[in-house]
Amino acid sequence: MYLGRVSGPYHASLVSPIVGAARAALDEYEEIVTTKVSPFPFQARAHHYDVQRPFGQALAMTDAAQAILFAGLEKYMALCRRWEHDGTPLSVEDSLRVWGMIQQAGKLAREAVELLFHAASSGAAQKGQRLQRYFRKIAMYHGHISSQSQNMASGIARVPFGLPGTGPFGL
Repeated sequence: MYLGRVSGPYHASLVSPIVGAARAALDEYEEIVTTKVSPFPFQARAHHYDVQRPFGQALAMTDAAQAILFAGLEKYMALCRRWEHDGTPLSVEDSLRVWGMIQQAGKLAREAVELLFHAASSGAAQKGQRLQRYFRKIAMYHGHISSQSQNMASGIARVPFGLPGTGPFGL
């Protein structure tokens, strides 16, 4: 497992906390909308479809992000078992594709947190609020070079075209 190209699983170490932040943001958003009354119309915020919609969308995005993250790690382990079984090493393409999968998980989780942050009340942006903290965490992830899926996409695509793969860390 540790003899292969570790860049794909390495990225999972960055994405796992982002998926966790998305789960925490869902909990916080639920707390906000179930304890506050909407001024327009005067009703519990959670009863309004404009409040429910972002929660439902973010929940689906977070579930998908977690599923992709786990699938990427399972794919890496299958490649490791293949190497153990028949000696086929992990290729640059294998590593890039696992990394690309896991990047997409991070992107979905990040977008889920952004959606919830923008859909919550403006009070969620105040210093010390949990949702604001989750938003800052995903912003830090989004700025990390290894999360830049648009930069990685051409490197992932190069290998099937018979060109050398490129990406962070010299892949």
